[in-house]
Amino acid sequence: MINSVETAKIFDVSLSCCTFQDIMAAMQQKIEKKHKGYISITNTESIYHATRIDSHRQYINNADFSCCDGVGVSLIGKILGYRIPRLHGPDLMSTCCEY
Repeated sequence: MINSVETAKIFDVSLSCCTFQDIMAAMQQKIEKKHKGYISITNTESIYHATRIDSHRQYINNADFSCCDGVGVSLIGKILGYRIPRLHGPDLMSTCCEY
């Protein structure tokens, strides 16, 4: 990930510890710089597959943001000492459209 936000690691899978506002601000800067990137919507199933498929883990870890999509991921993060807010896909899309 290429952001200044805190990144949590769960089973060597990166998750962004940020808000929708953080993402919108970073996206604005990236658009202005013509940066081409992507956001991973990461849930427990994604993490499960990432632990078994190296290319899937690399895809998530190389994303500009890896957004937590699920309470399970958020709870595991809390147990490990991270604050990983739930930023699931439909709400991210809605926030992007409003922005």
